[in-house]
Amino acid sequence: IRRILLDDHVEPPDEDAIQKAMIAAMVETVDDPYTQYVPPVLIDEFNKELRGNYVGIGAEVNITDGFLTIVTPMADSPALRAGVRAGDVVLEIEGVSTFEQPISDSIDRLTGEEGTEVRIRVRHLDGSEEELTILRERIITRTVKGFRRVGEKWNYCVSEDFGISYI
Repeated sequence: IRRILLDDHVEPPDEDAIQKAMIAAMVETVDDPYTQYVPPVLIDEFNKELRGNYVGIGAEVNITDGFLTIVTPMADSPALRAGVRAGDVVLEIEGVSTFEQPISDSIDRLTGEEGTEVRIRVRHLDGSEEELTILRERIITRTVKGFRRVGEKWNYCVSEDFGISYI
């Protein structure tokens, strides 16, 4: 079918789009929520999350309405200490707009050498805007989380009486 599409279609199809669709379909057929394809462009980010060790500001991010958005600053992170809050829209990183930029480009700007500063402009949920300077640090994320937090530590016990834990 691929060969027929490439040889006989009226307009040449986008081979990258065909390949991505084939990979997505193959992964979907295994019907396993833990099986996923990580494209080469996202390998570094995936490894960061998996290994939980990188230099940056310490915040989980996503794209919302075209802008980089803070999902949550991590506990005891440079981002949290600088005043970054969950829901903040990152308008600029080092004077460069995050609007409609690939998330990987924004993450590359936020990460860097330990001990260096990064300047970001955020819009808080109340609509106020603020420029923050954050000192990049080595971030060690917890890849295993428990049932609830007790201070800075996770409590894994759902029921101590029955010895049931949640990871």
